[in-house]
Amino acid sequence: YVHTNIYTFTDSPFYRSGPSTVSGLQVSGTSDSLGVSWQPGPGRTERFRLLLTDRVGVVRNLTLESTAKDYTVTDLVPGRVYNITMVTEAGGRQSTTSRQIQTVPYAISNLKLENNNTQDSLRASWSQPQGDVDSIVVTLSSSGTIPLEKTLSSDTTKAHFHQLTPGRTYQVSVATKSGELSNQSTASANTVPGKVSQLSMEALDDSNSLKVMWAPPGGDWDKYRVLLLNGTQTLDNRTVEKGVVEYTFSGLGLVPGRTYRAGVMVESTGEQGTVEYCQRGIAPKPVSELHIRHADETSLSALWSHALNSARDGYAVELRHGNATVATRDLARDMRECTFNVLMPGRVFTITVTTKSGELNNSVSVLGRTVPMEVRRVHLSNQGHVDSLQASWELPPGDLDFCSLQLLHNNRAVQNHTVPANTTSLQLRDLRPGASYRLVVSTVSGGMVSKQAVAEGRTVPAAVGEVTVSNNGRPDFLGVSWQPAVGDVDSYLVLLKDRDRTIHNLVVSKASPECVFNSLKSGRLYAVSIATRSGSFQNNTVVTARTQPSSVQNPNAIHSARDDFLKVYWRHASGDLDRYEVVIKYNNTVVQNQTVARSQNDCVFSSLVPGRLYTVTVSTWSGEYQSSVSTDGRTFPSAVRSLALGDSGTGDLVVTWSPALGDVDHYEVQILFNDTRVYPPVTLGNEARDHRLASLTPGRLYKMVVSTFSGPNQRPQFIEGRTVPSQVRNLHARPGDQAASLRVSWTPGDGDVDMYIVSLSQGSHLLETRPVPKHVTELDFQGLVPGQLYGVEVQSLSGILVNNSTTTGRTVPSTVTALQADSDHTTHSLTVTWETTVGVYEGYKIQLLDDGRDLVSNISMPQGSTRHLFDQLTPGKWYRVRVVSVSGGIYGKEAVAEGQTRPAAVNGLTVMTANTSGLSFIWRPSEGYVDGYDLFLYNVDETLRGRQTVEAGTQTCSFSGLVPGTLYKMEVVSRSRGMSSDSSILARTGSSYSSWGLLWIPISSCQGSSYSSWGVLRIPISSCQGSSYPCVPSGPCSTTTYLQHTKCVPSGPYSTTTYLQHTKCVPSGPYSTTTYLQHTKCVPSGHYSTTTYLQHTKCVPSGPYSTTTYLQHTKCVPSGPYSTTTYLQHTKCVPSGPYSTTTYLQHTKCVPSGPYSTTTYLQHTKCVPSGPYSTTTYLQPKIHVYVCI
Repeated sequence: YVHTNIYTFTDSPFYRSGPSTVSGLQVSGTSDSLGVSWQPGPGRTERFRLLLTDRVGVVRNLTLESTAKDYTVTDLVPGRVYNITMVTEAGGRQSTTSRQIQTVPYAISNLKLENNNTQDSLRASWSQPQGDVDSIVVTLSSSGTIPLEKTLSSDTTKAHFHQLTPGRTYQVSVATKSGELSNQSTASANTVPGKVSQLSMEALDDSNSLKVMWAPPGGDWDKYRVLLLNGTQTLDNRTVEKGVVEYTFSGLGLVPGRTYRAGVMVESTGEQGTVEYCQRGIAPKPVSELHIRHADETSLSALWSHALNSARDGYAVELRHGNATVATRDLARDMRECTFNVLMPGRVFTITVTTKSGELNNSVSVLGRTVPMEVRRVHLSNQGHVDSLQASWELPPGDLDFCSLQLLHNNRAVQNHTVPANTTSLQLRDLRPGASYRLVVSTVSGGMVSKQAVAEGRTVPAAVGEVTVSNNGRPDFLGVSWQPAVGDVDSYLVLLKDRDRTIHNLVVSKASPECVFNSLKSGRLYAVSIATRSGSFQNNTVVTARTQPSSVQNPNAIHSARDDFLKVYWRHASGDLDRYEVVIKYNNTVVQNQTVARSQNDCVFSSLVPGRLYTVTVSTWSGEYQSSVSTDGRTFPSAVRSLALGDSGTGDLVVTWSPALGDVDHYEVQILFNDTRVYPPVTLGNEARDHRLASLTPGRLYKMVVSTFSGPNQRPQFIEGRTVPSQVRNLHARPGDQAASLRVSWTPGDGDVDMYIVSLSQGSHLLETRPVPKHVTELDFQGLVPGQLYGVEVQSLSGILVNNSTTTGRTVPSTVTALQADSDHTTHSLTVTWETTVGVYEGYKIQLLDDGRDLVSNISMPQGSTRHLFDQLTPGKWYRVRVVSVSGGIYGKEAVAEGQTRPAAVNGLTVMTANTSGLSFIWRPSEGYVDGYDLFLYNVDETLRGRQTVEAGTQTCSFSGLVPGTLYKMEVVSRSRGMSSDSSILARTGSSYSSWGLLWIPISSCQGSSYSSWGVLRIPISSCQGSSYPCVPSGPCSTTTYLQHTKCVPSGPYSTTTYLQHTKCVPSGPYSTTTYLQHTKCVPSGHYSTTTYLQHTKCVPSGPYSTTTYLQHTKCVPSGPYSTTTYLQHTKCVPSGPYSTTTYLQHTKCVPSGPYSTTTYLQHTKCVPSGPYSTTTYLQPKIHVYVCI
């Protein structure tokens, strides 16, 4: 019978599938690194492995975390091609994705481009780059020319370029190429520029300059370097532009009479060409400051200064009158003066001084004249005029050309007059009024002036001009200033009169042509008189002036809380005034103005711009004068228009508006909750039209205030708005505690919420909606379909705003029922059956576990299955079966059943010995598991003869006290828990025989036996005649390698598989097994079966078998054919004689009877009655004796 226990467990099995490959594998490279990025594929991943290989082999084999999404491989070879393989591992399985990429080759280093002081060639040199490089491409280029390119081998480190343009800038680019990638370095250099031609130099007329000229060089150049040298000393070093072909050396202090050398060098981008030179001399400078040092009526003396920085040998001085030379003198180089005496008074002479220096000379001349006599009795008179004087004198004796008159004022000449020699008077006009003059009269002859004659006089003073009377904007003040009178003035007398009354009398110094009067009446008209005094004369000037009217007091402009209105008012001004004028301005532009009678003190302005700052000016007028005072007034700003809410979120609100009319300085946005400020106000520019208020509490009702600011004035406007409530967090729908239920749970979101609305749906069909208070965060839905997938939506409600959060959940599928595990009386299988579950499910997961709770099998069954057969199980073993239904990855509760396979019967149950009163049996243990064996011996009539109970490891038993020659039935029952299997055999006790055979053998030849001497063994003759009791007459048991005999038994078949290990052997005849079983002698009858390495189904009556490697026989039995299919081939049957086997056992003579069948390694079906066997390799037979009586 089978006893089944069913258990239910809540644990669910977990099954793994193969990993998916990574997606989006991207590889980017630099010279020595590769950056790898990827996205993990769907499903479970235990780890990643990054395998990097090149043409040599594996470079990196890295294991990365399952969460890794990128990795950078460094220290790589530049320019090398790499293969990157991303391996995804999970559950012992792998998937791969590969990419190939190449690192960027290294650019060359130490790149140099040199001209080696040549005009038409360049040499490029560099250091050999690291890494893999296929070739090096060198390109030489310059502006406006075709580039020169050379492709060189990777080990080249220099390149030459010839026939280039002098002075030109060239750029060299050296690129390392590896595959399709390259990396380059650049450098630049210039060829040496060419030389100028046709170089010459000349001296200029100023004796201090030299001009050098040349023709341009060939090739390119940027500029010239021009040098001037005095011997080895460089006097000038200049850079001139490219287009210049001449240059003048000036301002260098060149020494006349000296030879100089000039050089011109061409420069091109820092490179300098060869200098070309030429030379030129400068004439000596003439003497400087040559003049007549002294002249009187009879002598002239000339004086000069030596020319600076000029070489000279000496001077030559010549005196001439007209074209005639009067006298000449040669002077030393250090002389500076020369005097000529006894000359004619008033005569003109020319004195020439010549500077001499070698072959070069230069000269300069000066004119000189003798002095004439002075006049006598000079007189001056003003004749009542302010600007003229009358002069008179007497002529002196002597020879004159004309008279020179000089009028001095304060020792400074103001007029010079020249009159003919016969003139004795002159009217001096345009003089300074009131000034004292001195007249100096001189006679002149050819420019020489005689001694002076002097007379003094004074003009009448002039009246003041440009009188200015200013009140300086003050109501009690007049400041008087005037343009000082022409001429000399001693002082001024100023009188201030109010109508006919003199108020003030002031004497003012001539040094200060101004005065002030204080404590006057504002706005009143006064008369001012100014008298100029010089000597005994004066001159009067009268003007009128008005004081400044007073300004109004405390002007003010108010808006009266209106956005287009200003009212202006003030306190009356003091003193004299005619009217008031009020002007309102914006940006210095008059907007409106009003004239107000002097009896009023206010006015109003309307139709103004809201929020605008105006300047209001109130002017007090008196005559042509006014006094103004200003104040600022600002209209009240208008409020923003169209204030509204924009798009808002859970943590922010957007407020929008149209701009306020008029002028706006800025906007200020405040947010309030319960009339309490949430954040400090935010100030926005006047161009703002919206503002987002962030970091707010979700679901909360706020008040937003937008204020318009214009100056200090503020105009608010407000609106209310609510943030969107936040979604619930951690929303889960999982199976509930009860069957066919879902438990929905969540964590409240941030902020305020009024309530939740939870909806349950299946597909697009809404099943149920429930309102939930805001403090509840869990809800159960009952009575659902097991294993069904449901949609759950939780709405957060605040005011009229909602925010949704959705998820899905599946109910637990139903548990299978009526689960059973039955062996169906089999030893190697269990049949599991169950009833179909209710609800929705996809299939079943079934696990089979042994009694040690180790997993034996794990399978999935499709929907609708109700049974499964587990085979290839261990007989007699107790198993546990777990069955769970599956729906969308959700496992139902486990159903558990237990069952046992039937124990296997014993194998090879055989009579080991039989005598007249007893039987001994042997068997091989049962496959699998047994508790023990029950042994039953039955008579022929099925009555129980004997019974034994033995342990599971027992393999033999004996029954004694039996009747000789009687047939019995032996039954071995294998027990495992409550189940059993049996195996039986018929056996007969022995009877008396007519003849016996005696076999004498040395017992010690049986290895491991308990015999110590020779003995005689009696065997019934029938055993030698093919009976079912095989035996051997004599011969030793020999085991060399794997077969070890421990005891010899009288009969019984042997079955050899694999290596064959015998625990009991026959009473005579050795077995030897080496490598693949080597028999030296077998029993007289019985079947041997060899399947793998020799299975005997029937053995010969005597003679050993020898099997080594491929079995080599040296002698065969007297009769019986052999059949060899693969390795053993018989060619002839002989009645007796040896077997000769070479290579793979080839028989040339076979035995007279008994077939042999050899496949693979030799399979015997029948063996010969006699004849020795010889084994040459491993089997060494020792004693072979056979006697049958």
